[in-house]
Order: sequence, then structure tokens, then C-alpha cells
Amino acid sequence: MTNRPLNQILMHWMMSWYVRLRLAVQWLTFAQEILSVLPESIACHRMLSDLYSSSLDFENTIKVSESGLELVSRFQTDYGFSLHL
Repeated sequence: MTNRPLNQILMHWMMSWYVRLRLAVQWLTFAQEILSVLPESIACHRMLSDLYSSSLDFENTIKVSESGLELVSRFQTDYGFSLHL
């Protein structure tokens, strides 16, 4: 193993986290845009709630999850069968 200076190791670590954070923000923005286009999509609600949860935004996780559960309930009423969550 090479003896890289500590500042190089820390810089590499910080850059990798920065890239991960940027990707997470891009995915979250993408999911929000999809949800605005497909507001009745159970799958979009599920995806967005997972993204909010993984970013530790629990307030929005709850809001989107509850909205998604209302869609599931409506689907089950309209079509007469249960979705396995």
C-alpha cells in the first residue's frame, strides 16, 4: 500500500462523498419531476419516498408515503384486489 499523505486521502474521500451527494440530489429532482407529471403513479410515490428516506428527509418521506398509500387504497377499491406492499 502506498503512503499517500493524509490530505490526499481526505480529499479523495470528500470528493467521493460530494459526487454521491450530487447524484442523490439529481435523482431526487428527477423523481420530483416525474411525480409532477404522473401524480397518480404508485411507483413514483414509492421511488420518491425511498429517495427522501435515504436522504434522511423524514418529513417529506411521511408526506409522500401517506399520499402513495391513499393511491394504493383507491386502487384496491377501484379494481377489487390487494397490492402486496
